[in-house]
Amino acid sequence: AISNQVGLQLQSIQASRSVVRVDVPETGEYFLFSNRQRTGSDSYLHEPGLLIWHIDQDVIDAKRVYNRVNTDAKHKGVDLEEADGRRDLDFSVNRGDTGDPFPGSTGNTTFDAGSIPSSLSYQGNLSGVAIRNVSHVSGVITLDLTVDALTQIVWGDVNGDTIVDMTDVDQLYLYALGHTVDETYMTNGDVDADGDVDAMDGFIAHSYVQGIDTWQYRVGQIGLVPSVVFTTSPVTSEKIDSHRRVIRPDLSQRP
Repeated sequence: AISNQVGLQLQSIQASRSVVRVDVPETGEYFLFSNRQRTGSDSYLHEPGLLIWHIDQDVIDAKRVYNRVNTDAKHKGVDLEEADGRRDLDFSVNRGDTGDPFPGSTGNTTFDAGSIPSSLSYQGNLSGVAIRNVSHVSGVITLDLTVDALTQIVWGDVNGDTIVDMTDVDQLYLYALGHTVDETYMTNGDVDADGDVDAMDGFIAHSYVQGIDTWQYRVGQIGLVPSVVFTTSPVTSEKIDSHRRVIRPDLSQRP
């Protein structure tokens, strides 16, 4: 099985006859990473570099007999993750360009949960796959690969002791009021899954500790979150990883 590697080097697929495959847990999906160079059948590539393919074997198995594997642009069986994030192939703008490989014409060196394109599954879940520091020198692709970029947490546990109790409730309320608290685990406080940590999360956690039914929220449940700091792709200035976003609400207008 593939493991986390720093400085992983990929020779051209023509020379190595191999690609790197990373499976997405509990799905039929996986990613293929290959170094494509202008040689042999690839002589007319728009741009050499790292190609990342997002495969869904379930879609392939279900639609191959009808030759409809890629008819749904939002959920293809075989999808090229275009490094420039333009999705030109999905919208039939062209049949490929210099922005498709990594780093490519946009200089994109990152593929993870917060980049565009991202390594999220088709269901929008974290895959645990992260590629960083992609470089292309003399036909060789070098990159840092993480295949388990997820950490198990308990939603509502904001002090890291794996339980939700009044200590967590107090910290959530203090944080929402703007007091200085230890924010190491504060992102675990987003128990209503709205992307923010605020007073409502404190109220929900408080209800949970008091034994009030909070089944519609994820407080007390096991979750998976990024275990590394995701970077922003150079093709966008906006970080889209809402799972780790913490915003202090403006409580000055509270009734």
